[in-house]
Amino acid sequence: MHVAAKKLIFLDMLKDTVSYQNSIREKPLLLIYFRPDCEDCAYTARLLKAHAREYAVPVWLVSAAPLDQLQVFESMTGFYDGNIKVLQDYTNSMHDWFDFQWLPFIILLNKKGKAIKTFESLPSQPAITKLLQKQ
Repeated sequence: MHVAAKKLIFLDMLKDTVSYQNSIREKPLLLIYFRPDCEDCAYTARLLKAHAREYAVPVWLVSAAPLDQLQVFESMTGFYDGNIKVLQDYTNSMHDWFDFQWLPFIILLNKKGKAIKTFESLPSQPAITKLLQKQ
C-alpha cells in the first residue's frame, strides 16, 4: 500500500492541518493509531516516552478521539518532542485505508510513503533501521 498517494491529513493540538504529503515527504514515518482510553495504547505510549530520543524517524500518534481528549493524553504523556506528534484523524480516513486488527495499530512507512510493516508492539529503533535499510 502506498500511503503517499492517499491524503493523510490530520489536526494538531492547535487545530492546524498536518499532512504527510506536506510535512515529512521523503522521510520514513512510524504511524501509531491509538485510543486514549485503550490500556495497551497507554502502555505503548509509556514505552515510547521512555525511548523517544532513540527514534530517528518521526513518530505520529493518531486518534479519532476529540481534540480535548487528545490534549489531555498529550499532557499526561508529555509528548512535546518535535519528533513525536499527537494528531487527530478528524476524517477517520485511517479506518478506510487500514484493516485494524488490534490497537495500537503501528505501521512503518518508508520515505516514499509505502507501507513496510505493521507491528503488534512498539518496534525498537534498531529494528526500524534494519527494515529501512532493506528498502
